[in-house]
Amino acid sequence: MLKRIAWGGLLLLALSSVASADSKAWTAAKKALPAGIQNIVSLNVAALHDTKLFQTLWPLILEKDHDISDAFGAMKDACTFDPAKHVDSLVVAAVDDSDDSAVFVLALNMIEGDVEKCFAKSLKAHGQDVVIGKDGAFVTYKVGDTTAYARWLDRNTMIIAKRKDAKEFLTKMTAGGIAKDASLGGVKTDAPLWVLLVKPGNVDPLGVKPSRAYIAGDLKSGNITANAHLVLDGAVQATEAAKKAQAMLDAAKLSGQVPPQLDWVVKSIVINAVGSELVLTAAGTEQNVVDLIKQAAQ
Repeated sequence: MLKRIAWGGLLLLALSSVASADSKAWTAAKKALPAGIQNIVSLNVAALHDTKLFQTLWPLILEKDHDISDAFGAMKDACTFDPAKHVDSLVVAAVDDSDDSAVFVLALNMIEGDVEKCFAKSLKAHGQDVVIGKDGAFVTYKVGDTTAYARWLDRNTMIIAKRKDAKEFLTKMTAGGIAKDASLGGVKTDAPLWVLLVKPGNVDPLGVKPSRAYIAGDLKSGNITANAHLVLDGAVQATEAAKKAQAMLDAAKLSGQVPPQLDWVVKSIVINAVGSELVLTAAGTEQNVVDLIKQAAQ
């Protein structure tokens, strides 16, 4: 799931404004998540809230998870809960590429008790009641015959999983250890939006299979620079991959067949081999990226 999202669009969307600290969600998540996580997407809503990029990307994020978007909608109707305002940041972390292998870490601008009151009120408005209880380190939310589990990592940040075995899975996913995981090496975790893919799969046009890919960049005054790093087997492979990528780029420039929404990427992209990494850098305007997101979403 996260791998498809990343290669399908986030390759050029992991863009950061002038940030100097990890998001609240990642600050909590890196103390809880275990080592060995395969895919991570981190979004600092508070840092990007007023940008065109966020206004375009946020609805698409909610579309990926109808249960969460429906819950947010019900809470908004019941107690003026505005996800774009009350969600400070979020992290989605998955142990593999299957749809049910992810946990969601939500840092909210509300404390646990107020969130639960709002949740209960939203259910009440639809003729349902919730029974809130405790099960060890977890809070349980029982609605009818269904019991959901969450763990509050601090008074504002919760971690949840959408699985029948949520308790067991969350126990595994809060065992700790990721802060020392080598897979995070080089990742700009203070960026408002960043992506890490471990074992991202083959890049067939270049004949390489990266061991990791991580993406981040910079958004300043409406101008964007994005960097994608593919970690390869060594400097020789990275150099050869860079040569192949440059040849493909040169051919694309001469072809006259580049789609208009990608023209800025082709014109601005710079390809380098840095040690064992193939590094791709592209620059454009925020509107360029917004247009690309809209095209990819169609």
